[in-house]
Amino acid sequence: MTLGRLVFIVVLALLAYWAPQWMPRGEREADVAANPVLDSLKQLQARSRASEARKQEAFDRVLRDAETHRGSLSAEQLAMIEELRAARADESRRRVAGRLVNSIEGGSARTLSFGEWLAGAGAWIQDSYRQIQPRAEWSIWLIAVALVFTGFFGAILSFTHAARVVARLGFRLFRGWLVILSLLAIVIVVVTHRNPWTAFPTELMVPPLVALIGCALALRFVDFNYPVWNSLVRGCGAPLISMAFTAVYLKLVTLA
Repeated sequence: MTLGRLVFIVVLALLAYWAPQWMPRGEREADVAANPVLDSLKQLQARSRASEARKQEAFDRVLRDAETHRGSLSAEQLAMIEELRAARADESRRRVAGRLVNSIEGGSARTLSFGEWLAGAGAWIQDSYRQIQPRAEWSIWLIAVALVFTGFFGAILSFTHAARVVARLGFRLFRGWLVILSLLAIVIVVVTHRNPWTAFPTELMVPPLVALIGCALALRFVDFNYPVWNSLVRGCGAPLISMAFTAVYLKLVTLA
């Protein structure tokens, strides 16, 4: 491997880790949440199986948002907020929260735009993912490292065919994942005018990149004619193009 290729890999790793933080976040984040009180109520309902601390955090957020947006609530809804404040049992809180959700949705019935729906779905996915994030991070790293090491050890032990199959599987699997993530990021930034790369957890990017590099090197170890450089450029091109598109698009939106 030449010095230029080594520098490319190092720069790629640094960009994957830090570039999302450098890109502009966009100017229209406030346009996404149509009703903060309704959003808080739905999060309270969604955490019925969460820990007591998370339930209390969601409950306190509902009360804070209701106090902040009192002007947007009717007298009946404010009465239900006070009823919710007085409730102590989880079942009572869920029942009152359900009535409040129905009241707010019925009073402001309208069709959500695709951007609002996408933002709400993204918030729900992020909230759900946080509950399994430690296990997910460990699992993703385990899969990436297992595929790379299996490819290398298969080659070392002269199981050439098995090493080639495993390394190709790992390379295609994580390249496909990076393509999907990159396309999703483009859709999000176009619809919401926000930078999605700052919201993606690092374990969704760094282990796939490590697996791409490791599996490509394992394939080179099996077959010295394997084009490592070209494969890495193709495999890592999607996130780099997506990041560049995000930065340029948000810059144009900001200037508009």
